[in-house]
Amino acid sequence: MKEKKYIAIILLFAVSILSYCGRGGDKASTSFTEVKFKVQTVTVKEELVVKSLSFSGIVEAYKKENITPKITGKIKRIYVEEGDKVKKGQLLAELDTEQAEIQFKQAEGALEAAQANFEDAKKNYERGKKLLKEDAISKQQFEKLELAYKAAEGQLKQAKAALELAKFMINSSRLYAPFSGIVTSKLKEEGDFINPGMGGFGSGAGVLVLMNFEKIKVYTDVPSSVVHLIKKGIPAEIKWKEGIIPGKVFSIAQAADPASKTFKVGILAENRNLALKPGTDVDVRIIYQSKKALAVPSNAILEGNYVFVIENGIAHKRNIKTGLQGDTMTEILGGLSAGEKVIVGNIFGLYDGAKVEEEK
Repeated sequence: MKEKKYIAIILLFAVSILSYCGRGGDKASTSFTEVKFKVQTVTVKEELVVKSLSFSGIVEAYKKENITPKITGKIKRIYVEEGDKVKKGQLLAELDTEQAEIQFKQAEGALEAAQANFEDAKKNYERGKKLLKEDAISKQQFEKLELAYKAAEGQLKQAKAALELAKFMINSSRLYAPFSGIVTSKLKEEGDFINPGMGGFGSGAGVLVLMNFEKIKVYTDVPSSVVHLIKKGIPAEIKWKEGIIPGKVFSIAQAADPASKTFKVGILAENRNLALKPGTDVDVRIIYQSKKALAVPSNAILEGNYVFVIENGIAHKRNIKTGLQGDTMTEILGGLSAGEKVIVGNIFGLYDGAKVEEEK
C-alpha cells in the first residue's frame, strides 16, 4: 500500500514539472543560450620553461671544526659562548700552562748551559786541530777533544729541541679560531680535563664547535635512473618554509651507495643573513634543462594539441604545436602569438564558440 502511495506522489511530481516546462519552455530556452562561462586566462608571452628534479636533504655548514687541543690538559679559560661570532685567529680558549711554563724556563736554562759548553768544546777542538798539525799533541788527545766537541754539539741540539717542545706545549694550550664563524656548541666547561688522544677528535669531543654557514651545502640522494641528467654547475634551488635560496650542483658521487643504490649529489648555495641553519630539513630542486620561449601553462593544453583562445568574448578552439614540456609551462612552436589570451581555468564543459567572461 505504501509503495503505491510513493509511486503516485512521484508521478504527480513529474507531471507538475513537465507542465511547468511546457508553459515556460521558450523563456527557459532563451535563458540557457545566454549563459556565459566564467574562465581564468593568461596572456601568451615569453617565459622560462624548465625541467627539474625534486628531492629532500639536510643543510650542512660550508666549514665545520671541533676546536680540540693537540695536547692533554685542564681547561683554564673559555672566552666565548654558544652563538658568539668570532674572527679567524681569535683566542677561544686555553689550557692551564703552569707546568708548561716551568718546563719552558728549565729548557731555557738548559739551552744556555748547553750553548756555553758547546762553545768551549768547539774552541778546544779548533785549537786541538792546529796543535795536531804542529805535532804539539798526540792523536789520542785530539780524538778526546773531538769527541767532547761532538758530544757538546749533540747536547745543544737536545736542549734546543727541549725548548721548542716547551714552546709547543704553551702555544698548543691556546686554541684559536681557524676561520671566521659562529660558535654553535660548547662541549666542555672550565676546569674540565681533556685528552685528545682518547677520542678527542670525535663528533662530540673537543672544547667548542665552530661553523661557518655563510655558505651551505645540501646533499641529496638521487636514483640511478635520473642521475645522468645532472651535471656539475647546473642551477638548483634550496626551498624551505621561509623561502628559496638559489644554488648550483658542486659534486656528484661517482659510485652508488651499495644499500640504497642512489648517488649522493651536493648543492652549494650562498646563505645570506644566515637564514638557513645547519641541520634544517629542506627540499632541493635541480634544474637540468631550461629554455626561454613563447609558452603557456601546461594545464591550458587539452589532449596535447589544442587550447581555447578568447576573441571578443567567445572561446575558440585553436590547434597548436608544442616544443619543450617543462614542469608547469610548455613551449609553443606554432598556433599562438604573443599577446593572445588563453583559457587556463574552468575549462570543463567549454566548447568552441561558447560565450565566456574573464574572472577578475
